[in-house]
Amino acid sequence: MFKYRLTFSKTGYAKYVSHLDLMRMFQRAFKRAELPIAYSNGFNPHQKISIAFPLPLGVTGTKEYMDVELTESLLFSELIERLNNALPTDIRILDAHIPEIKTSQIKWAAYSVDLELKHPISNLAQKIQNVLEQPTLIVDKKTKKGVAETDIRPMIHTVQIHQKSDIEVKLNLLLSCADGSNLKASTLIDALKKYLDGFETDRININRDGLFLENQTEIF
Repeated sequence: MFKYRLTFSKTGYAKYVSHLDLMRMFQRAFKRAELPIAYSNGFNPHQKISIAFPLPLGVTGTKEYMDVELTESLLFSELIERLNNALPTDIRILDAHIPEIKTSQIKWAAYSVDLELKHPISNLAQKIQNVLEQPTLIVDKKTKKGVAETDIRPMIHTVQIHQKSDIEVKLNLLLSCADGSNLKASTLIDALKKYLDGFETDRININRDGLFLENQTEIF
C-alpha cells in the first residue's frame, strides 16, 4: 500500500457540507477519478480515507489534511490533478506528500474570525482583551459525556484582536485541539457573549487557517 497526505481547502458554499457528506464526496471523487484507492477488509469494506480534526459545520478551512492509501504509486501532481477534476470548485486539493508525522500529534488550530455586532461597543478591542485575560472563562461546552461547565482559558494559546470599528472586529486565534481539550472558535465567541455586556453578533465568519504540532510547526 502507498500512503499519501493531501492538503485541501474547503471554502465558499462548501462550509455548509457536513463532515459525513464531505467523506461521501471524497469517496465518489476517488471513484470518478478512477484512482486506485485501497479498501479495508471485512464484510463491509470501505475506502481508506481519514480526515484530521473535521471542520465544524459552517466553518471554512484553507489548510486541511486528509490521509489516503492507494494500491499503486502515483506522482503527486497526477493525484492532485485527477482529484480536483472530480471535485466541486469549493473543495480543492492543494498539495500531496508522504506523511512523516501522525495526525494524533496535532495540538493547535489557528483560526481567523470576522465578527460584526448588532450594536456598537466603545473600545471594543480592549474590552475583548480584558475578558480573555481573566484567569478563568467558564462556558457550557459539549463533551463526550454531554454539555458541562468548562474553563476554556487554558485552551487559549494566543489571541490577536484587530478592531475595524465599534461593531466590526477580526480575531486571529490559536486554540487547543488536543484530545480532551479541543476548543472550537465558536465556543470562544460564546464566552465573549457571556462575559462582555452588549456583545451580540450579527455576522460571524470563521476560517481555520491551519493545524499545528506542539511546537507550532506545520504537520507533514
